[in-house]
Amino acid sequence: MKKQINRPETKDRAREFQQWHRTLGRRLLASDVDLVEWRFIDGELVPVGVLEITLADSEPSQAYLDAIICRYEKKDVQGRTARHVANALGCKAWIVCYTEGCKRFWIYNLTERKGWFDLDGGEMEQFLEGLERGNKG
Repeated sequence: MKKQINRPETKDRAREFQQWHRTLGRRLLASDVDLVEWRFIDGELVPVGVLEITLADSEPSQAYLDAIICRYEKKDVQGRTARHVANALGCKAWIVCYTEGCKRFWIYNLTERKGWFDLDGGEMEQFLEGLERGNKG
């Protein structure tokens, strides 16, 4: 069953606040998580993955993918914060790089620091369906 979209998203409603927050003192650190993937398990809502999403303008080279890892791990705290959030939720953190149209995906396991896995749309859907609770799954 596909989810209904109630209204088209034409504006990033968090952007202005995020930009404002960056003007505050350096001791105030905020980092957003792009998506938390959830499942209903035995009637309970359970987090199964933290996803950081990035768009590639064309099929990414290995150097491009390496630069994404460098950005997440060395240039800012995005990788660390995603891992902390995932650990607190009891799941794994992932980077999902995709091309426009959502036909190709490259996923990287931020929790275990391994990947990239090249997937088509069907394989990406299977990957998402296979996410399970726990850092060992």
